[in-house]
Amino acid sequence: MISVALCTYNGALYIQEQLNSILSQSLPVNEIVICDDGSTDDTLQILKKIQKEHPSIISLHINDGHLGVAKNFEKALSLCNGDIVFLSDQDDIWYPNKVSTLVEILSHAPSTSLVFSNAGLIDSEGKYVSDSIDFFTQAFPSKNQIMFDVGLAMEMALSECFVLGSSMALRHSFLKKVLPFKNELSESFNHDDILLFYASLTNNIKYTKERLFNYRIHEKQTAGRINPSSTHQGNNVYDKEIWPTPILVNQIEDDLLKKRVNYMKTRNQLLHNPWSPFIIIRINKLYRQLYPSTYRQIMLFDIRRSLYHSIYRLCKRVEKKIKRRYV
Repeated sequence: MISVALCTYNGALYIQEQLNSILSQSLPVNEIVICDDGSTDDTLQILKKIQKEHPSIISLHINDGHLGVAKNFEKALSLCNGDIVFLSDQDDIWYPNKVSTLVEILSHAPSTSLVFSNAGLIDSEGKYVSDSIDFFTQAFPSKNQIMFDVGLAMEMALSECFVLGSSMALRHSFLKKVLPFKNELSESFNHDDILLFYASLTNNIKYTKERLFNYRIHEKQTAGRINPSSTHQGNNVYDKEIWPTPILVNQIEDDLLKKRVNYMKTRNQLLHNPWSPFIIIRINKLYRQLYPSTYRQIMLFDIRRSLYHSIYRLCKRVEKKIKRRYV
């Protein structure tokens, strides 16, 4: 069974188009759970009309009070009955193969809790902001994909959210472990931050580079994560001083994961040391302890990053000398 958790709030402009795209999937969904958070525009009228057309699929729940984004999604997710649950914003457009593609990935990876996809970026009129810019180029570029692939998902999730909630598909068995959200988390983070964090603790996450929906960027969106005019292309956890928020760190109970968190800052400083390739090799026992199954890949990744920083610093010094000579 496949469920969709969709949250709405004053989304009359785009909700019809979004629901049409969900209802037109090549692999049909079994239920769409909609939680409205107190819309004052025509959202409810549109939803009730569509619900009458699809009464066996759509269930509409109207909140008594305003819950906010995280708590509203928590409610919608808790009402879903499917083995696989998709998250949906009110203003995006799904490609017809979104559900089938992510379900297939999960079917071939029984231990995977969460899978996410890439997305095209469109404006308020539904036009692509650029053919060459998508969500991954903005928040999950190749250098971050390498970090993820070697097993550093938790370190990344502690520093920033690199996944759109609307790109996620989750197993119901995973949701039962993380719902309801703790108040200190829902008050400080969006639902996608929280879900990504918990999934990263076991590293049971997969992704596809394929664009499976269009993420709409407009002035009235409730929560936006992308600025297409920005040159930002995803922070690398160890490119600069980034220390994870204590609120998330306090949720970690596993001793080994705690040690990894404590090593994050030391490791960041190490990678900016010109002698770090030799130091990393010397402390290989520590890497084996912290990353038992992927320590070789992570050591190689760290050595490459340290070499990159060393070359970068050298180039900057040469550049300064040249400027002094000719200025």
